[in-house]
Amino acid sequence: MEETIATFFDKMLVFFPRLIEEYDKHIEKYSERLDTVVIEDVFMPKIISLLEKSEDNGFLNELFDYFEVVSNNADADLLNIFSVTVLEILGNDIGILKKAKKFMGPRTTELQIEADRDLGRVKESGAFVSLSPGVNSTKVVKVINRLIEKGDN
Repeated sequence: MEETIATFFDKMLVFFPRLIEEYDKHIEKYSERLDTVVIEDVFMPKIISLLEKSEDNGFLNELFDYFEVVSNNADADLLNIFSVTVLEILGNDIGILKKAKKFMGPRTTELQIEADRDLGRVKESGAFVSLSPGVNSTKVVKVINRLIEKGDN
């Protein structure tokens, strides 16, 4: 099943039912749902907080399993929004990114690296100039993971 922005928000509200009121207030304030703003202002602070505390690994596993589904099955609109919000925000803090990496699947990791590269946060090198089709992404992800662990991003 292809994931859309609508299914993404439905699922996020299932993951975070306590944020429904904040989500509704956002829609009331703007008279519509501003997708990137909701993700950045409503969901990501909670996700970052959970990663900082590292207390509920079962929940984080489920959440990041869903992020892997999104990474593999999103329509173009959702994939773009997911990349420029969730994945870019995870890369804003190397400590948070290291914690998040423990839960990320291979495609989510790949997309997060692409998001960082697009922002100029990952240095280009011969090892990962492109993640085009045909490139062995598993090997690329392993190299990038080693670089991130060393703090060389």
